[in-house]
Amino acid sequence: PNGDGQNDVLKVYGNSQANFFFDEFYFTVYDRWGQKLFETTDPEQGWDGTYKGEALQPDVYGFYLKVRCYNGEEFFKKGSVTLLR
Repeated sequence: PNGDGQNDVLKVYGNSQANFFFDEFYFTVYDRWGQKLFETTDPEQGWDGTYKGEALQPDVYGFYLKVRCYNGEEFFKKGSVTLLR
């Protein structure tokens, strides 16, 4: 995130790019020591690379995502994302 309006927020999108297809939504980002840096149940919210209002250093961060769509399909994913500035 550098404030240019491109790739400044890490967000989750459904297949149609419309997040109203989620019945349940949970997304969190954490550091390499397991400290939770960001958490939301609102699919319209995304992580902007900050923690408590402070910009984080470039590094690799973990994420966890669990969603259930209105059709009952469940999706779970965890992995890592690299923060670059």
